[in-house]
Order: sequence, then structure tokens, then C-alpha cells
Amino acid sequence: MALRPSSFNTLLKRHGKDCTLTVVTEGSYDPSTGSSPTTEVNYTVRCHPANYKLEDRQVPDIVLGSIRYMVQSTDTSGDAIPKPKVGDTISGFGDKTVIQEVDEVYSLGIVSYFCRVKE
Repeated sequence: MALRPSSFNTLLKRHGKDCTLTVVTEGSYDPSTGSSPTTEVNYTVRCHPANYKLEDRQVPDIVLGSIRYMVQSTDTSGDAIPKPKVGDTISGFGDKTVIQEVDEVYSLGIVSYFCRVKE
């Protein structure tokens, strides 16, 4: 199914929910501590859960009950967010979920994301 940008945005506006996307970035190695510090930045984004179709479940790690979130490429104030990556988290639909895979959706220059998540 193809979604026009207006359809995608309308779906998120009407049925989506404000969620928190936590992006984790690893800093440079600090020899004095022997570690690389991490920084967490929270973004309030509009999300909508989407179930997988039966044919999508042919991939071994997608099982019954797996979820993906449709996520806008901007936060709720309209500012662009960085592309979510594996290991980032989304919270707001019950438990905090960890992103396992990210697919970009391109349409007329507008980018949105489908994030496969796991609790």
C-alpha cells in the first residue's frame, strides 16, 4: 500500500500519539576513564503502531505480536529529528521499546520512518 505524504501526516495527526524517542549517541573514547561516555537526547514525536501483514512474518525474527511504529521525521514543534537507529528507544505506548530496524519512507522529499521495535 502506498501512502501519500498527506495521508501519512493525516494518519499520524488523527490517530497518532505523542511519544518519546530517545536517541543515544556515544562520545569519543576518554583514555583517563577508559570508557566512551554516552549522551541521551529525547525528542517528542508523533507515532502510530502498525501491525505486520501475514506475508511480512516470513522473516524469522518477525513473530506474531511484533510491532513497528510509523514515526514522523519532525518532532511535535516541527523541527527535524535525526534518523532513529538500532538501539534507540521509543516510549509512550505502554512499555519502553527498543528499535531493532529502521526503514525510511520517501515521498516528495518528505522522509518518515517505520521502526521495528521489541520490548
